[in-house]
Amino acid sequence: MLNELHLLERGLAEHGMKAVARHPDLSQLLKGDAIRVRLDANGAIDSLELLPGKTRPEIWTLRDGKHNGFPGLKTARSFLVLDAEARATHDAAWKAAAKSAVAKRAEIERLLKSAPVDPDLGAWPKPGHRARIAERQRHLQTLAKHPETAAVPATFARFLKALDRDPHFLAELLQKLIERTHSHDEWLDVIRTALVAAVSLAVDVVVDGEEFRRAAGDAGQVEAVTRALAGTGNGKDNQQDGVCALTGSTTRLLEGSFPQPTLPSLGQTYLFSRNSDIPALARYGRNGPDSFPVDADLVSRFSGALGAITAEERHGMTWRRLPTEAGDGQDLLIAFVASEINEPFANGLAADDDSEEQSEAESALEQYGTDLIGFWQGISTRAAPDETARIMILRTVDPGNRKAVYDKRSTVKALCDAARQWTTAMANAPEWIAWPIFVKRKQIMGRPKQQSPLSLIQLSRKLYIRGGREAAKAPGVSSAEALALFFDEGNRERRAERVLHLLLDRHTNLLAGITHANRRGLLKDFDPKATARVDALRSISWIGALLFFLGRTREDYMEDAAFKLGQFLSAADVVHMGYCADRRGGDLPPVLVGNSVFSSAGRNPVKALAILQQRMSPYLVWGERGAEARQQADTISDTNSDEGKVRPWTPRSPSVRRSRIYEGLRAFERWRELLPEVRAKIPASTPTDAFRAQLLLGYIAGLKQESKSENSDSKEEGIAA
Repeated sequence: MLNELHLLERGLAEHGMKAVARHPDLSQLLKGDAIRVRLDANGAIDSLELLPGKTRPEIWTLRDGKHNGFPGLKTARSFLVLDAEARATHDAAWKAAAKSAVAKRAEIERLLKSAPVDPDLGAWPKPGHRARIAERQRHLQTLAKHPETAAVPATFARFLKALDRDPHFLAELLQKLIERTHSHDEWLDVIRTALVAAVSLAVDVVVDGEEFRRAAGDAGQVEAVTRALAGTGNGKDNQQDGVCALTGSTTRLLEGSFPQPTLPSLGQTYLFSRNSDIPALARYGRNGPDSFPVDADLVSRFSGALGAITAEERHGMTWRRLPTEAGDGQDLLIAFVASEINEPFANGLAADDDSEEQSEAESALEQYGTDLIGFWQGISTRAAPDETARIMILRTVDPGNRKAVYDKRSTVKALCDAARQWTTAMANAPEWIAWPIFVKRKQIMGRPKQQSPLSLIQLSRKLYIRGGREAAKAPGVSSAEALALFFDEGNRERRAERVLHLLLDRHTNLLAGITHANRRGLLKDFDPKATARVDALRSISWIGALLFFLGRTREDYMEDAAFKLGQFLSAADVVHMGYCADRRGGDLPPVLVGNSVFSSAGRNPVKALAILQQRMSPYLVWGERGAEARQQADTISDTNSDEGKVRPWTPRSPSVRRSRIYEGLRAFERWRELLPEVRAKIPASTPTDAFRAQLLLGYIAGLKQESKSENSDSKEEGIAA
């Protein structure tokens, strides 16, 4: 990963974005809530502040690996002593309290009365940890000369005083937390954590504007702390000069551990690690960091560059979380054009992939196409055509190993060219496909839209079963594969064939099932929460794009036999519904006639067509007597004795029956016109995945309706949903 970081840091530096150097021992507090404790000059607690988990990465601390942290550290023990039975009783009571502040407060008060305080609290932290804090205070003492940095050594000194006070630091902290129990609801969860488990602390001083102009925990102290520690290594021996393995230059080499920044999705990340339990890695007599000598300042800038590029405020701009193609892990996407560092580059590649709310995902479905086109056009007009765009995906391989699973440098021109072709490919599905979805609880007619390249990861992991009603998890397409499609890397046609085969295998049940349910007016029963419909629209966009990459544009494949056959089956369904509306009072069988042969049409279209014609016999007779059926439809409202007893927009309601009879008769005329063309074009050879994809799109799209009919259909679909 160091080679990739070297290029990343260099690219940022070339465009004036300075990566603040970080000493290898500098890290951030890990995720979860923390308590900021401000100490006065005597080491007494002046104030407490609750730090929500999302602010934690901004707080720096010094560590020896995972040990001896300060000024960010954990208590390492609970304030109270609970045996197994007492802890089980408390856990059950806390779970029952749920979101009730009153119940939580009562349980904390009960716990304080029933459980004793740990008598060994005063022994925290251990002697070795205390000695390390004192040692670091001496190394940082040069910072005391300036008000901007003086808070750093002062925090170390005041904490050591606090440990020797009476009452000692943790005893005073416990008393302060108890006081907050009575009036601060937002503190209840972290107080409970402190009582029964270890809690994270961020120690600091009171900023007065004179002696201390900046808090010790401020991220702006990182560079100063790094400079102060630069000549001391890890506080042991002075660092030695040598040849850097990355640059080949003679320089001051890093000694001890590599930096360990805390990154989104990846957590605490070793920039370089080597497993000492593998003997082959020590064949030259060196192991760990000693096996890869590197410029100390350079590797510190690597850590600084990673910290700057993955800062929380740059989420969606320079980084995003990505789902992995298998398992529950997350990768980290880093993507930027250095001269346009504040533009949402990462969102341009992975919009909606880490959305937690379904409504956000659906909104992204509607807006992403416009956003993508506008973003890339803006980049191309401002950035130099030959400027480098960096895209990197980092992954946790094992607890001590992070790996770059994808790393690409592209020019802005090449990237914008790829984006323009991408938008064309994503518009390659029939434009009249639509069904109701919900955006922010408002129902709209959803249509296939532009999808981000990396949306393929999550989408391809869903295997729809039980006729498309349920989704199971399966290994999907990797981020590298998805981006290779976007950038046209390698053999795009072969790659598109593989992905198309996978999507057809996993989503055909979903797409055919939703189409069948929508046609029957049972979409709400099939997909009550409307979540599968959004996946179906995304899948249609992707299938259209993959056909585009296989050289089949919408204008071409919509005239091919496979698409026409799909429309033919769709028309048969509509004729069947018209027949049932007329002859069966609106009652429909579980499966319509076109849908009944859809699966076999993808395997043997000639045989499926023969079966369909045989099953269509009674409906064809009905269609031939169209005048009689229309006359019957015109009198339904007058002769139906059940009128007023059925709900509107149900299959038995008069208006729906009339509408379906008219639609069935119109579909019959189109069906009869299509029959000779379909017969003549159907291949006798075994269908390909491209054939099956076009068949599926034809069945979903159906026959394009007149505007008036479309409006009528939209209304019916919306109410049925």
